[in-house]
Amino acid sequence: MKRTIRTYPLLWVLLLTAIVVAAMVYSFRIARDMSERYAPLTDASAKIKFEVTLGHLWFEELISGDQDIAIDKVWKHLDLGKRYALSMLGESKGLSNPFGPQLRQKIARTLERIDEFRTSVQVRWERRLDAGIGTEMEQSFDQAFVGVLDSVAAVEQELERVVKRQFQRFKSVQLLLVVWVVLLGTATAFLLYRHERQRSKDLATLRDREERLTVSEHRYRALFERSNDAIFLVDKQSGRYLDANEAAERLTGRKLRQLKNLRTQDVVADLQKAEAQRLKILHSSGAENLGNVEYLRSDGSRRLARLSVVPLDDATVFGIARDITEEQATEQQLRRAQKMDAVGQLTGGIAHDFNNILGIILGNLDLLARQIAGDTRAGKLLDAIKISAERAANLTKQLLGFSRNQAREITTVDLNRLLEDMQSLIQRSITPSIEVEYQLTSEPWSTNIDADEFKDALLNLILNARDALPEGGHLTIETANAVLDERYCRVHPAALPGLYAACSVSDNGVGITTAQQERIFEPFYTTKERGRGTGLGLSMVFGFIKRSGGHIELYSEPGIGTSVTLYLPRSAKAVEPIAVVDDRSAPRSRFHELILLVDDEPELLALAIAQLHELGYRTLSAVNGKQALELLSNEPGIDLLLSDVVMPGGMDGYQLAERALVVKPDLKILLTSGFAAMPGRVAPNQNSSLPLLQKPYSHVQLAEAVSKLL
Repeated sequence: MKRTIRTYPLLWVLLLTAIVVAAMVYSFRIARDMSERYAPLTDASAKIKFEVTLGHLWFEELISGDQDIAIDKVWKHLDLGKRYALSMLGESKGLSNPFGPQLRQKIARTLERIDEFRTSVQVRWERRLDAGIGTEMEQSFDQAFVGVLDSVAAVEQELERVVKRQFQRFKSVQLLLVVWVVLLGTATAFLLYRHERQRSKDLATLRDREERLTVSEHRYRALFERSNDAIFLVDKQSGRYLDANEAAERLTGRKLRQLKNLRTQDVVADLQKAEAQRLKILHSSGAENLGNVEYLRSDGSRRLARLSVVPLDDATVFGIARDITEEQATEQQLRRAQKMDAVGQLTGGIAHDFNNILGIILGNLDLLARQIAGDTRAGKLLDAIKISAERAANLTKQLLGFSRNQAREITTVDLNRLLEDMQSLIQRSITPSIEVEYQLTSEPWSTNIDADEFKDALLNLILNARDALPEGGHLTIETANAVLDERYCRVHPAALPGLYAACSVSDNGVGITTAQQERIFEPFYTTKERGRGTGLGLSMVFGFIKRSGGHIELYSEPGIGTSVTLYLPRSAKAVEPIAVVDDRSAPRSRFHELILLVDDEPELLALAIAQLHELGYRTLSAVNGKQALELLSNEPGIDLLLSDVVMPGGMDGYQLAERALVVKPDLKILLTSGFAAMPGRVAPNQNSSLPLLQKPYSHVQLAEAVSKLL
């Protein structure tokens, strides 16, 4: 019995000793686990520094002019650095206090520094022409890079400090275990308690990890489903869709259940290109930018997207496609606008010089017509010449309208009323075999436009429709009140949301091909036979719409017909009455006022002098602004300054007017130009804009303009 009693304490001591030894082994194991736990963090911090440094070096090579390096290589290294930092942040969330929050804070700061460095790289890349060595941008770039390295160093220091503290803690535990050998009884209870506590903690940690894994999965699904970019999971070998988000359904025009029965080559327009891309994916082990892909939707429409793919494993590919259809359309609109602006500047300059020539021709025709008023035969010849000259003047007016340098008279108009006034002109402009139908809205909205420009634009559309109906057909002219919403404007990027007065011209003629529609608004582009069109008609219409702040929509199908709709912004003002022009004789001078004429064209100057003398005015003349100012200073009796706008010598008509009013504040001023590039300028000491007489002008127009001022 005693042996048994002795055996029990011995067994108890041996048992307790074994427990203590086991506890010591366990403590060393925890220390080793802690060391191994921080090892991945230390390794990740080194990888962050490595990837960011590689990104920095590659970018320096790229910015130095190495064309073999793509900017995507820099982004790849920076993204890897950020990914390692994010992995560290995930690991550090499991650390116990008080070390975890400090370490997470420094890792989060490292992420911020990486983002700042990426932004610095982006800015320097976008402005690489101004980002040479020694520039402020280059210094900011280097500072951002050093900031990343400093932040990583701070993380490494924190890791080292935490590891030291943890090992110090476990050394203390080992010392306690030695004490527990002496206090076996107490140690037994303590070790049992510690073991249970550790087990509970491990269970709590496991539950926490499971919860975080669930949250991470939910976040992934949320990002996957809510992304504006189309995201696909595709089988690498067959190309069959395994999964797709809502954006992918919108891009392809198909639901997920339909996509799962299709391959990637089944939803793209270019099958040959799709097959080449599939082979490229099969032989690629990394991320690939496959460029632009045109997706063929189930309704027959097409969407353009920029596609990138990343292999997830040997069997699955992760694809991201960004819809750039509207972006491409906007770029095309910009290129078209730039092209038309360039041609507009050229045509405007030509029209200016041509207007001067026409002014001389028409002015002399007026003088000659009055001198041979009794000669009927000669008068007919002059009328024929004048008609041709006026046709040329109308062509220059179109050129000026296209180049946006024609003087405009904006009024609030009713499109129905304008169409009613044009009905006889429209009927004369088409062939008898064409039937015209008017569909006019009962309560049209008003709009602020130049009525003459609208008539010219509408007539151009009607003439095009006539030419599209060589054998006759049906022509429909329609007005409507239109609301262009955000959805419409996404499909038509050139349009702005709002209320519009709309006018459409539709025919059932030969139609226009898709290739022709791409260039239809370009100046001098025409589908007509040589000699039957200038190619300015639709470009004139396009220019009018843009100047009016509106939108033009063209729809056409070969063999079916064409419809062109003009959208003009609605006006809140009431419709203004249309002015009635009556024929009047040229008003003559009553007091023989003195007029100073300024023009660098000798022929125009001589013509204007002759016309004014015929009207009873006295004249002085100058060929430039400097000479005109000298005459003003020496001749106080000058009543009116009549000056061209565009003149050489560094002083245009507006500048001359400003200086002339300083010399003679009560001086009347009339400007004239065939190139009204600066309409509406206000002179000093005047409350209204300087009057402008557009070239070429007639004898009566000159007389009325001068008489109105004097």
